[in-house]
Amino acid sequence: MPQKIPQRRYRNVVLRSKNAVVHLEYKPQHLPPKPTEGIWTRFVCISDTHTKSFDVPDGDVLLHGGDLTNLGTVPEFERTTEWLYSLPHRFKM
Repeated sequence: MPQKIPQRRYRNVVLRSKNAVVHLEYKPQHLPPKPTEGIWTRFVCISDTHTKSFDVPDGDVLLHGGDLTNLGTVPEFERTTEWLYSLPHRFKM
């Protein structure tokens, strides 16, 4: 009999200062809105994608923290970078 995988429980964890808002955790289907007043830059951080593609929140800067592939082969790297190129973020690191 297959084991049931527990559902992820997200908490609304937010850090605020007068010029920054950091959402440490949120439900992926309920992206917190970008502030409407002032000038803001939205950074989206992902990592450990291991050749997988998925919905990524829109933002100004996409930061990938590593582990793009499983084995580090050229085809895996090409597939993953093509996916990253297709995302709408103006800057990608």
